Amino acid sequence: MDTKLSICLKNGQTVEGSLARPFNSSDTDIEVVVAPEQNRFVFALDEIACILLAGTPSWAATRQPSSLEEVQTITGATFRVAIYEYELLASGFFGIIVGEPPVAGYKTVFFVNSAIRYRHLERTIGQILQDKGFISPGKIAEALKIQETLRNRRMGELLSESANIPQEVIEKSL
Repeated sequence: MDTKLSICLKNGQTVEGSLARPFNSSDTDIEVVVAPEQNRFVFALDEIACILLAGTPSWAATRQPSSLEEVQTITGATFRVAIYEYELLASGFFGIIVGEPPVAGYKTVFFVNSAIRYRHLERTIGQILQDKGFISPGKIAEALKIQETLRNRRMGELLSESANIPQEVIEKSL
């Protein structure tokens, strides 16, 4: 993985550089080299809101994400990321940026747990209704097939009709 990074500190400052040593799951700090003088700095994870990394870790190519979330740090930076449950650490977690990154050139972000303002799990309407016991996976698949041919129909309408769920129940579930 590319070692170029941007450290977003909790005080709002940003430090650009590259990893001076590999970042491991048991680390409580991160060491970076800052150009052009090649100075080395060590930052405690307690000082950091998030770390943006230019590359994508090799494990992301071989695993499926466990969730898609919107995460906001205490500095106000908001990211839409794919979360991998096997990469959850005691100090934080990694996310692969989905869509347009908030900061150009970065693909991965490490969030420090103590700097999270909120995490919002993104779920489809079908997942929400299934989790509440209103619909089966088969009915969701059926509605998705119908929606492919009827592009002008909303998924909530199709689920309401195919699973006999009142529209009010669907709206309250969301």
